[in-house]
Amino acid sequence: MPGLFRVAATGTLLAIASPAFAAAPEEERASVRAQVEAADTAFWTAFNRCDAGAMTPEFTDDVEFYHDKTGLTVGRPAVVRSMIEGPCGDPSHIRLRREAVAASPRFDLLAGDFAMLTGEHRFLSSRDGGDFRHDGIARYIELWRKTAAGWQMRRVISYDHRADLPELRPVQIPSTTLARLTGIYRGDPHGPMTVTIAGNRLKVASGKAVFDLVPLGDGLFGVADRWLTFAFDHGRLVVREEGKIVATGRRDNSRGRS
Repeated sequence: MPGLFRVAATGTLLAIASPAFAAAPEEERASVRAQVEAADTAFWTAFNRCDAGAMTPEFTDDVEFYHDKTGLTVGRPAVVRSMIEGPCGDPSHIRLRREAVAASPRFDLLAGDFAMLTGEHRFLSSRDGGDFRHDGIARYIELWRKTAAGWQMRRVISYDHRADLPELRPVQIPSTTLARLTGIYRGDPHGPMTVTIAGNRLKVASGKAVFDLVPLGDGLFGVADRWLTFAFDHGRLVVREEGKIVATGRRDNSRGRS
């Protein structure tokens, strides 16, 4: 046993010291990174266009794609077909757009003409020709291999799929300031919006919908479970969803409110 241990340990040390495992020069690393990222951009551009012809050469013949909701798909034709029949199945009804989450992508250069991209990506969906809205977010791992055709994806893992909800950073706003924002805001064709205060939070009621507001800044509020913002400015309330104005109102001061 001691002899076996010494051989194993020596083998490990030799592997660590081997030039094949040495760090690549920074210029080489930067060049490979630019090539891999260009190939990655080309693939996801084709994905967003549902262009099977442009997606196909970005995979090796023996590619394996693992999705935590749908499982394993093996081989280039099957992987491309799964994307065309899945996310691109009915573009007249629903379209998906993939975007990398800013600052999340990471590049690693591996031995043996391999490289890896990891990070988070989000998917926005458009239904029946409407605006794109936040849909889901997930983590990804892409193992790229340098071949005669260039850099191609050999292994892909898309996992940790979940709802894409806003990451809010609440701030403290004095209750006296919140109280000045309460009231009934009229003018929107969908009906009045009633703003009340409960504890140290504002609530907005519009029809049967009630929203608990999270303070984000001076006169700006969000909600935890939708991409909605509520902006109060000198007696006016503007509600935006996905950045688009969906409701407005002006506070009703007819009862002597200042």
